[in-house]
This record gives sequence, structure tokens and C-alpha cells, in this order.
Amino acid sequence: MAHLDQNLENIGTAIAQLSKSLADQLKALDQREPSFAADTPASFPQNAELQQIRVKLLDSLASLQHLVTGASDFWINGCLFPNHDLLTFDVLNSFNFWDAVPLNGSASYSEIAKSTNLPESIVRRFLRYAFTLFVFTESPLGSENVVHTSASAYIARSRFVQAFLAHNLEDIRPATTVGVNALKKWVAGHVDPPQEVTTCAMPLATDDGVERRTDFWTYIDNFERHDQPKGFRAKRFAEAMQGLTQNTATIIEATLKLFDWKSLNDATVVDLGGSAGHISAILAENYPKLSLVVQDLPAVESAFNTNFGSSRHASRVKFQKHDFFNVQETSADVFLVKSVFHDWSDKYVLQIVRNLLGVFKPGNHLLIFDSIVPESEKAQSMLYRFRATQASESGLLPTSSTRRPKAPSTVSTIPACEKFRGQILRDVSRKLLKIQDESLSDAQVRDLNDEINKLMKEKWSWERRIKEYYGRAKELPGVKEMLERAAKKQARRAAAGKRGDGGEDGDEDGGGGRADLQRRGLDARYFGWGDDEADGSLLRRRHHLEAAIGRGGTG
Repeated sequence: MAHLDQNLENIGTAIAQLSKSLADQLKALDQREPSFAADTPASFPQNAELQQIRVKLLDSLASLQHLVTGASDFWINGCLFPNHDLLTFDVLNSFNFWDAVPLNGSASYSEIAKSTNLPESIVRRFLRYAFTLFVFTESPLGSENVVHTSASAYIARSRFVQAFLAHNLEDIRPATTVGVNALKKWVAGHVDPPQEVTTCAMPLATDDGVERRTDFWTYIDNFERHDQPKGFRAKRFAEAMQGLTQNTATIIEATLKLFDWKSLNDATVVDLGGSAGHISAILAENYPKLSLVVQDLPAVESAFNTNFGSSRHASRVKFQKHDFFNVQETSADVFLVKSVFHDWSDKYVLQIVRNLLGVFKPGNHLLIFDSIVPESEKAQSMLYRFRATQASESGLLPTSSTRRPKAPSTVSTIPACEKFRGQILRDVSRKLLKIQDESLSDAQVRDLNDEINKLMKEKWSWERRIKEYYGRAKELPGVKEMLERAAKKQARRAAAGKRGDGGEDGDEDGGGGRADLQRRGLDARYFGWGDDEADGSLLRRRHHLEAAIGRGGTG
């Protein structure tokens, strides 16, 4: 979100500070700094302080990129390049560029073309676009050798992350292109959005020119493709969820910490809609007394068997075919519903919960782990607090604080004081320009003059507040003592002036003492006093001159 007080300089300063803080945190945790090399860690440590710095840095970088991009390029780039980005990812994933380049070596363009069964010119085109996204690179630059970067190596190492890409690019992305059509067809003109799962973009999407005409879940279970076995989409979706788990350590941490699993001892947990059992695997690893039952549709059973076939937790984690829109027949101490409800409208969520009531007993738990969008008032409050903290840390005011306080003493930062002083100067400039309008009446001129005088007084009060702030330097170590010495010397000068002795002997500060006179080369002769007065020579010379004047000459 835009922060109206931000500019290139203060965002750049914040980025420099946050980058150093992030590097210091990594060093303190004995972790490597990120790089583009293939062997760099794929994610940052789940340290609260480090992650907070990282999120702030990402936010500042996004703000800086937007300012540097500018409004015109923002819209051009925003509509043009994301399409190319996603197409490139889709090509790399569908034709398995990941395995065409060895993790610990390189491959030439011709070798990659042979591996992917694509023309070399097409391979070069897509790879060179991918280079701009930090996916793959040439080593050395300008050569024919392509190597992995940290981003491409991460994909190459995990078929689950590859499944996540394929699911989103092949199953989800086509629906995004017809979202507007769905709104026009089923939502526009209605007070509330429809509840049916077929009144959305998914049924309008096409595969190979064939419209899907069904809801998402029926689609991934039954929509076939000639080169893939039936149900391959459901299996891929289950693997995609495992890939998502690999990339969301904070969600895993929340699952483990937000409920007291240890208190259950040897309880039975039903993982409702648990897909291939990626969450149950985590619970089994951390709580060895739990027995877990993963319930989902038959299409994902093969993915579950692949995960748990050789797992040491296979005896404690079982798969059970079940559609949660049917009545629940399995009793359990805990029913875990994770990342399920967000896929369904309220009508269907209520049906899922009602189907559990028949087996629910006193002391049983229904655990819902899901992303929740807060109500608008709370969301705005959370956003305000977040932005206010950001502004405070950067020495700025929150964007909502546009009204100038009446009392400068209520503002405690120099940037804020300077901001309000600048507002006043702009107001004065506008009024000075306006007062020169010859068409104004005398009364209008007087009113403008009064307003300008009032603003000038207010400007002075803000300047005084700024000086008061800088005045705190008087309390710094060494400064206070220096000022006290100066005050004492000033007091001595004043006392010497009253005595009329020109200062104390040995006064070294040039305050009028004899030492000061000697330093300036001023002796008794300067003040008309010397040895010639002691022997009367000046008096005799004076008489001689007077006599000569009386005779009409000086001879």
C-alpha cells in the first residue's frame, strides 16, 4: 500500500539499514547470506526477529520499485510482463528444463534442446527471458553453458514444488482469464454473491478448447487428458500441497504451536480433507503417541501411499476414503480441518460441520486452521498500526496525520516539525501570491495580511520547537561542562568590569585582563603613560612649545 510521505531518499535509507540488520541477524544465527548460487539456502531461518526485518525490507523494496518504475510504466509492465513470466515458468516446468541442466554442472543450449525436444532457438528464447527472472544463468556470462541458480535449483530438487507450479499454471491460471466473464454472468446485479460452486470462473475455463463446465473438485478428479491417467490432476494437487508445505514453515509452526497436542497423549486425530497426509506426517513426527487418520477422496490415495509406503510412521498414519459432504462415521478425539473451508462458500462449510455432529462427544475437539480475512474495521485498524509503526521508525508521521497540531510541543521528532513548518511556508507563499491580485478589495487584502501574520507567528513557534529539540545537545557528556566553564568566564568578565581593573591577572580568555593587553602588544605608551613623565621632560617640552608660540615661531 502506498505511503504518501515516502520518497526515494528515505526509502533508500531504510533499505540500507534493514539490509544491514538482516545480514547481522544471519551472522548472529551462524547462517549464510543469500546468493544466486545453486547451493544457497532456499529460505530464511524461522527466527521471529529476522523474519520481521525481512518482511519490512520486502515492503520497502516494493515501495522503492514502484516509485522508480513510475505510474506509466507500472501499468504497461503490469499488464505485459506477468503474462510472459507465467508462460516462461509453464514452458520450463512442462518441458522439464530443471532436469535438462545438471545440479552440479552445466549444459549447452543444444543439449537442453535435445533433452526437452524443443528447437534450440526456442530454448534460447525462453531461457534468456528466464535469466531476467534469476531462473538459470550462463556461466560464464556470454557463453553457451547454462547452470542453475538458487531459484531453478530449488525447483529441480523437489517434484512436489514442480507439482505446485503445474497445478497453478495448468489448472488454476486458465480460470483467471475468464474471471470477469464469471462476474458478469453470475454476480453483477445481485446483492450477495451466489453460493453454488459452479457459479465462478472455473466452469468457464477451457482445456484444449473444451469448456470445463464443472466445479474445481470434480474437474481435478475427472477431467482427463489423453497423455495422462485418470485422476492425475487430483494426485498432482495432493503433491502440490506437499510442495506448499515445504515453502510455508510458518504455517507448520502455527499448526504445532496453536494447540496443545501433547495433552492428547494417545488420542486419535482425523485429518479431514487431508490430501496426501502432509500435515499428518508433521504431527506424527512431532507427537509419537498420536494415531492419525487421513480422510479424502479416492483419487489422492495413490499420492498418500507414495508418501507413507516406506515411512517409519506408516503404522500410525492411515488413509480412509471419505467425502466430507457425507455423514461422518469415524469417531475421533480431534477432527482437524486445515486449509479446507476457504475453498467453499458458507453454505457448504455449514454442511461439512453438520456432518460431524453425529460422532462428536463431550471433550472432542474441532480444530480449524485456515486463513481469515478480518472484518473491515479491524483490518483497517491493523493496517493503521502497521503503517504507524513503519512511519515512527523512519522518523515520519503516519499518512493519516495530515492535520497540523495546534501545539508544537506535542510533536517530538525533527522530521515532523520540519514537515509542518514546510506546510506553513507553502501556505504563506500561496497567500503572498494571492495578495498581489489587484482585483481584491481593501477588506480582502487586510484579511489576507492578517492570515499571513498569523502563519508567520505559527512558523516561528515551529522553529522554536526545532531549536528546543536541538537544545537537548546541551545535556550531552562534555558539552554541559564546556558551557558551564564559558558561563563562569562570562561571570568573571562581568565582575572585572564592575571593579574597573580590566580583568583578573592571568585571565587567558581575552576578557580584558593584563595578559590580554600584552598579547595584543598594548603597553603604557598606548595609554599616554611612560618613563618620560617621571623626569619632567614632557612638561619642559610643553613649556618650550608654548613660549615659541608666544614669540610667533617654533624655533
